[in-house]
Amino acid sequence: MAEPVTSCGSSTPATWTYDQKLAIEELFKCIITNKLPFDTFSRPRWTRLVQQNLQPAYERVSKYTIKRLAFKCYIKAKKDLIAYFENFQGKVSLTIQVWDNASIGIKYSAIRCTWVDPDTWKMSKRTICVDGNIDIHEAIMDCVNDYGIKDKVFSICFDDVGDGIYAEGVEKVKRDLTPLFDGVFFGTKCVSHVLISMVQMCLDHVDSVIMKVRNMLDYATRLKRGEFVEFLREKGVKFNNPGVNWPHIWNTTYKMLRGVVAQKALLVEFYANRDKNDIGDSDENDIDDSDENDIDDSDENDIDDSDENDIDDSDENDIDDKPVTSCASSTPAAWTYDPKLAIEKQLKCIITNELPFDMFSRPLWIQFVQQNLQPAYERVSKYTIKRLAFKYYIKAKKDLIAYFENFQGKVSLTIQVWDNASIGIKYSAIRCTWVDPDTWKMSKRTICVDGNINIHEAIMDCVNDYGIKDKVFSICFDDVGDGIYAEGVEKAKMDLKPLFDCVLFGTKCVSHVLISMVQMCLDHVDSVIMKVRNMLDYATRLKRGEFVEFLREKGVKFNNPGVNWPHIWNTTYKMLRGVVAQKALLVEFYANRDKNDIGDSDENDIDDSDENDIDDSDENDIDDKDENDIDDSDENDIDDKDENDIDDSDKNDIDDSGWVIVESLLGILKVFHSSTVRLSNAKSPSAPLLLGECLLISDMFKKYKQDPFWQPVIAKMQSKFLKYCITIPPVFSFATALNPKIGVKGVENILEDIEANLGLSDDMNDSTFAKASIAKFNSALQEVFDHYDTMHKSRPREQAPVTSSARNIMHQSVSRRRSENGYISSDLELYNKTDFSQVMTSDDEETKMLEWWSIKGCQLYPVLGAMVRDLLAVQACVEDLEYAFCFKGRELDEETSMGYPWWLQRRIFLKEHFDEVGWEDNGELVEDLEGECEGHNYDQLSDASDEE
Repeated sequence: MAEPVTSCGSSTPATWTYDQKLAIEELFKCIITNKLPFDTFSRPRWTRLVQQNLQPAYERVSKYTIKRLAFKCYIKAKKDLIAYFENFQGKVSLTIQVWDNASIGIKYSAIRCTWVDPDTWKMSKRTICVDGNIDIHEAIMDCVNDYGIKDKVFSICFDDVGDGIYAEGVEKVKRDLTPLFDGVFFGTKCVSHVLISMVQMCLDHVDSVIMKVRNMLDYATRLKRGEFVEFLREKGVKFNNPGVNWPHIWNTTYKMLRGVVAQKALLVEFYANRDKNDIGDSDENDIDDSDENDIDDSDENDIDDSDENDIDDSDENDIDDKPVTSCASSTPAAWTYDPKLAIEKQLKCIITNELPFDMFSRPLWIQFVQQNLQPAYERVSKYTIKRLAFKYYIKAKKDLIAYFENFQGKVSLTIQVWDNASIGIKYSAIRCTWVDPDTWKMSKRTICVDGNINIHEAIMDCVNDYGIKDKVFSICFDDVGDGIYAEGVEKAKMDLKPLFDCVLFGTKCVSHVLISMVQMCLDHVDSVIMKVRNMLDYATRLKRGEFVEFLREKGVKFNNPGVNWPHIWNTTYKMLRGVVAQKALLVEFYANRDKNDIGDSDENDIDDSDENDIDDSDENDIDDKDENDIDDSDENDIDDKDENDIDDSDKNDIDDSGWVIVESLLGILKVFHSSTVRLSNAKSPSAPLLLGECLLISDMFKKYKQDPFWQPVIAKMQSKFLKYCITIPPVFSFATALNPKIGVKGVENILEDIEANLGLSDDMNDSTFAKASIAKFNSALQEVFDHYDTMHKSRPREQAPVTSSARNIMHQSVSRRRSENGYISSDLELYNKTDFSQVMTSDDEETKMLEWWSIKGCQLYPVLGAMVRDLLAVQACVEDLEYAFCFKGRELDEETSMGYPWWLQRRIFLKEHFDEVGWEDNGELVEDLEGECEGHNYDQLSDASDEE
């Protein structure tokens, strides 16, 4: 730990010192109060932001340090509350809610305790339980006994959902708690559900009128936003956009109506002239003087941004504070604090870490920075951040459009459907992928996020906007989009006129096929998985205290595989993998559950050393432990159940045959998990991998279909898999064949092996799979190559420089074969005739396909090189890895989607831009952006706050 460092900030006393320990405590409070992820302040870009722009002496704080501190604070706060209730002379009331997580299909029951202190008359509340257990009687009794308030409960209030689910449990609670006055005050019903029900009736009655208002507002502020801004300029007025109206959140309807009524005259006049004026088809993605000027997102609930400590949002150049020198001993004395640079870095931190725009304008954050990192720091409003983000977006988009003007290649599009189950809205997201001809670097940008169901219009607007209408090579759809957008895609085919009669145009995302097969597999063994889950839950949650003691006696450490979410299947895979690896420990502990006299463990028995015994770390977590950290403790470490909480019947035991099923299931899921990880990696080409992964999956089918237990489900999975294999476009076979380690012959062998593994060669009706696929592959490959060869025939060949003996061997071989038999062979013929096993070095064997073609292949085979670049841009999977394991696909949370679709697209676009160009300064300082946005009026049209 570094010694406190004195800061010479001119706005603070010279005696101010930086204390890392105090900073950690304040970081923890900032995370908890702002509901941030535990790893927010352990991310490298955050650390760099602070060290380079706020406090050079700051040291990285891992998420394990924060979680351990949170656990200790929780233990202390809970002990204090229990001690308080011991002497509490009053009554408490409980509220019970049902919290739903639609994306994973889990419901939680949350119990909150409310009371008024007899001395201070201050009302207090604590959420004393959040549990996935549907037995509310058990949950309530555990809570009241744990906190010592069994005889102090005055009433319980249920929400509408809980009132139906927990009716039986509540009756049991009444008997056990013996409430006052025969329970007259005991059960109350939440009024908000009654209000919502009445509002719903009201809105249903005027639904057609609301739709007309919504259409009028949408026409002015989205479809014809450019013309509306110009209309406002002529009038010399400002329009306060009431924001997006989400049909399932009725207060947004109220705000929309309130805003429309207040500004009715403007909207009616503009809307009335819609047929009289020659209004062009403007698009929210257009970059001109009438582009979206929605940065001034004023909100009546927001902190006034005219505060004297605020940076004037109208001009970043108003920052005239002199840089403050820091005397940090660990950094050069010349280091200065630059407020303008700090703002720019905060924007990049918000975008790349997907934080809310108001993250750095929250009072607790400002207090933390000013008191613990940099006293000269001043509050930065979310409007400043949004304006700066808008300017970066404008510049980045202009640069990309200019880049595509001279781009000599093809791009591939992926189209996804993103769902927000909580509000019933679907977005279509279009991502563009390409490989740069000069650097051979793969890039991607999300160029559209739209709530419009007309995918044809969205596609054409995008390709025209970015100037890539004649550069689209293929489009890949997810499973949902394939059904929703079928008609729109056919129209897009006619307008885009893709190459080769659309043979390569439409591909289907493989992740949905994998998920479907995994779902069949898990449904087949659901009862066995439940037994494994119960065993793990018994040891690591219900009897955690005894399990920790058991581990101590054994002198071993248990790696907890984590929570298993039923709708995110890789958590099931990780659970099974962890359980199988540590089967002996769990079986021994679980077998003795009836033999040992297990006392009621209590959270007070858990000291700091307990956290070392059960490691809740996850393989996907960044390994960011430092020497002062201990293993990841779980905030649910408190063991406050008794031995009667578990069903000790033999039906929960896993016998030898059950373990055989578990281990074979693990083997099946391992193959699917590996394929999903490899094919969903958006940072590298997936097209050359698809055929190989199909081979591995077919080999897994061959292995397990002889097992009587697995035979029925393997047959179903194999049938679905075969349907997908038959429809795989040849573009993926091309990409595989152009991997020098595989080649054309290798593709033919793979197709034949897939046929053999699936048992199709034994069935005369299906035995043509390999032959038909190989014939289609060879024919299409030659056709595609001929097209590229014709395109490049007029271009002179550049002789590649010889830089090594291995390279020399390859050039000699290629040059000799080009002149064989008195004619010049084509690149494809030469490539097929080259035996790469004899000329590839050991380094080449380890080189990825994209790297090999960028270094050697494009020089040896220039025509094939251009073809490979376009092929590698095609994606086998539209989902990013973090969403590829979810049965329901990508679902947006409320904080992410509660704003305009175009702002969501801008944030994603900027994140992809920053991830590619890097975090460090790249000449895009604030003042450099001023010229990029000249003519954009930020005051004419303002949008409602994203966070409202």
